[in-house]
Amino acid sequence: MAVLRPYTQYKPVYGDIETTVSFDDEHANYALLQSGWDGDDYLHGAIVHIRLIDGKIWIQYDGTEEGVATDQAITCCCMGTIAIC
Repeated sequence: MAVLRPYTQYKPVYGDIETTVSFDDEHANYALLQSGWDGDDYLHGAIVHIRLIDGKIWIQYDGTEEGVATDQAITCCCMGTIAIC
């Protein structure tokens, strides 16, 4: 899921927030995560969660502005195999 890696360069305008990717090839789970501090508040959450199920890409959650399904890397190689939850 190299399509998630470019999103790690984006940093929220608030707080000291780190963006990372988590790849679990054994269970076919891929996530873009953010965690860190905004003042006294600790923030942690998934920005994108993707799973591979029965040969299809399932976008479980997509909190990006444009949507990862519109990413050229996904649409070129995976036409007809994307499911958006």
